[in-house]
Amino acid sequence: YLSQINDQPRYGTQLAWKPTSRLTVTQNILAGPEQANTGLQFWRFFSDSIVEWKHDRLTLALAYDIGTEEAAEQSAHPRTFWTGGALYAHWKLVGPWSVAVRPEFYWYRNGRLTGSDQLIKAITTPAEYRLLRQTQEAVLRLEYRYDESTGPGGGFFSGRTMAPTGLPSLTPGQQLLLFSVIWSFDS
Repeated sequence: YLSQINDQPRYGTQLAWKPTSRLTVTQNILAGPEQANTGLQFWRFFSDSIVEWKHDRLTLALAYDIGTEEAAEQSAHPRTFWTGGALYAHWKLVGPWSVAVRPEFYWYRNGRLTGSDQLIKAITTPAEYRLLRQTQEAVLRLEYRYDESTGPGGGFFSGRTMAPTGLPSLTPGQQLLLFSVIWSFDS
């Protein structure tokens, strides 16, 4: 939900373990009411697991998410489920230049988070240039991303509408090219 649906607290924790200087394992857990009905049976349970390995100029990471909740607003209160994962590889090339690749997937069995039962596959490939000056840092990033959705009712807005309903038309794939500047400073 993109709005605060109730005033009840949510609970979360993070455990991080560093078995070697290069390997970090992180587990994040979130539990709490994310619906208007705040009964325990309708609580959302979400897990995010990350394994990260760093060596010199290469970082590899694997992330896996899984979540569930019963849909309070539906008559039989079905248990909804979503899961996803990503593999991340980041290389520091030469000087301030680096590149990365991140294939990922997300499966919404009941369409709980997107409104449609769908499998979304994506790949993101950023290139960045870092400028460091004493107490300031600027990152210039160019990023390309391709998303593909399969499943009934799944997809991305195409910018058109369907006649005669006037509802937004969906397309199974979308591309994104993004340029960003991130500037940080310490005073």
